[in-house]
Amino acid sequence: MKSPLKKSKNKSLNLGSYLKESRVQLNLTQNQVAERLNLTPQFISSIELAKCSPPKNILKKMIIFYKIDPQVIITLILKEEIQRLEELLL
Repeated sequence: MKSPLKKSKNKSLNLGSYLKESRVQLNLTQNQVAERLNLTPQFISSIELAKCSPPKNILKKMIIFYKIDPQVIITLILKEEIQRLEELLL
């Protein structure tokens, strides 16, 4: 699978948008993912819109299901944490 992180023109890519781009690349709907992962479509939407962060167990399921390189997810999470810290300190 091609990495949405590399192809994205969105400079403010976050975990939620990356997961959404990964899902879209696989031609899956939120309903299909929710059904396969035993979640609600509303929860998938909340994650993709960055309204909430997925718990570790759900994130792991998504990484496996979307066939994502875990290192990409780690990079995105670290980037988000750095941005939050910068906002607090500046």
